[in-house]
Formats: sequence, C-alpha cells, structure tokens
Amino acid sequence: SSASYVIRSMLVKVGRPQMEMENAVSESSQREATRLSQMTSWLALAAAIAPLIGRLGTVWGITQAFYDTTQLAELNAGQNRGVALANGIYVALVTTMVGLVIAIPAAILSHHFENRIIQLMNQIEEMVYNLLPQFERYEGQVRFTQGFDEPIPTNASTARKTTE
Repeated sequence: SSASYVIRSMLVKVGRPQMEMENAVSESSQREATRLSQMTSWLALAAAIAPLIGRLGTVWGITQAFYDTTQLAELNAGQNRGVALANGIYVALVTTMVGLVIAIPAAILSHHFENRIIQLMNQIEEMVYNLLPQFERYEGQVRFTQGFDEPIPTNASTARKTTE
C-alpha cells in the first residue's frame, strides 16, 4: 500500500538526521501520489476528449444535413428537404449528447478520485509525521544497511556471517 512505502522510506532513514527522514517521507509521499494519480488520468482524458468527439459529430451531422439538402434540391425539386435536414440535425444532436454523457460522469469521477488521493496522502503524511518524533532519539545511533530486498538477519550467527 502507499502507506507502507512511505513508512518504509522513513524506517530506512532511522538513525540519520531528522531532516533527512522528513525529506525521505516527503519524496516518497510525492512518488506515491503521482503513482496513484496516474490511475485516474484515463478518466480525465475521457472527460476532455468526449466533448471534442461530440463536437466532431455535430459538425459532421450538420455538414451532412446541408449536403443532403443541396443534393435533393438539385435532383428532385419535389422531395422534402426538411426530412434530409432533420436527419442530419438528429445525427448532430445524438453525437453531442453521447459526448456529454461520457464526459460528465468521467469528469465527476476523476475529480472524486483525485480528491480521495489527496485525502489519503494527507492521512499518510500525518500518520508518519506523528511517528517521526519516536525515532528522534535514535539519531546517530542506528542505521539500517540492508537494502529493501535483502532480508534482515534473524539470529546472531547469521548476523556475524553477513558482516564478515
């Protein structure tokens, strides 16, 4: 989870100066916020593009309506040009409506999830900054040298082998 990554970045810096721990927490929080925000970028993209597709359909429908109307005028003077015009306008309105039906919920959901990410990251940072004073007393005393993926030795004989 995002909280575990932020806490891990803090724990790795235990024993270092307090400011270094705070910087690690801040950088880790920012990375996690960016990672989570990337998941909502598709909603924001849909919210931005859907109205443009609707407008394209509107222009297409109106263009088609006027084209059909001019073709009827040239071919058959007796045919109803109003029907051809209405069909084109119908296409224009339907594509506009579809674009808005997609864009409005996508914009609302994108905004909702972005706010939730901000709330989550604020909660994580508050929790971690409340923990920081607990590690202040270890400044200059303890330092983890294991990497993130290396297991920490569990007993004294294993610890001697890894330090030798």
